[in-house]
Amino acid sequence: TLFPDAIAASPGPISPIDYTQDVASGAYHAVDGNAALDYALSERTGAEVYYEDSRGELGDEHRKQTLRGAGASIRRQFTRDLGLKIGYARRLGTYDVADGSRTIRNDSIDAGIDYSHALSISRHTSLAFSTGTTAISDGDTTLFRIIGHATLDRQIGRTWDAALTYSRDVGFIKTLVEPTFSDSLAMAIGGLVGRRVELRTQVAATVGHLGFDRGEAATGFDAYDGTAQMTIALSRNLAMNVTYTYYRYTFDTGAPLSGAVFRQLDRQSVQAGLQLWAPLLHRLRRPHAAR
Repeated sequence: TLFPDAIAASPGPISPIDYTQDVASGAYHAVDGNAALDYALSERTGAEVYYEDSRGELGDEHRKQTLRGAGASIRRQFTRDLGLKIGYARRLGTYDVADGSRTIRNDSIDAGIDYSHALSISRHTSLAFSTGTTAISDGDTTLFRIIGHATLDRQIGRTWDAALTYSRDVGFIKTLVEPTFSDSLAMAIGGLVGRRVELRTQVAATVGHLGFDRGEAATGFDAYDGTAQMTIALSRNLAMNVTYTYYRYTFDTGAPLSGAVFRQLDRQSVQAGLQLWAPLLHRLRRPHAAR
């Protein structure tokens, strides 16, 4: 694919590098799966367990990446806006390359505050954030990092919404043989223009580095993108959309890239398409049924 998914009003998790924007020739295969169970222990207390598994391979270069992870957490809601979450997760990233295999372990302690509250300056503005800590190790070096996410959301009128999101995270990206440490900032705004036309825009920037080197020895990268989308409803079940995207990323010299990934990319694209939706299950009300 050459284009990103449709954008939302509020920015979601920000990917450090989006390879769906790339244009390169090569065989690449990936399989991803996950499962999660969320259980309410009481009215204010809940528990969650999850498992994830993904595999990717660059056939031309015999590069393989396997990522397995599992975690569990317990959360306690003290008020409608304030809660405490305690959890632990482990992810193992295994890289098989031409000169051998390497496994990187990522242990995350998701202990912190979950907060979501409308700011006192206006009932139309809300702030939500969560915090945690993570440790990542390749067997020789261990790095500790504070991670977190925060979103400031503002309702504009009845049909418009604006949001600002900051994310600090550690991740594994397919086709790279090192973990990524990144800080991202995104801003989105969107809403209805009349009854049938919707506009969405989003800009985002990410800076970070690869691997365990720090300071001047670190291999850095940065990525920037901007998206504007217009959707026109043709009927209740059919809509047409046009999306413009500008995307740019740059890796420092020495970054562990495959031949199918450019060290620097700067591109613009336009996408047009149709959206069709229909309910898979439909429940009809019986005649004379109680309302």
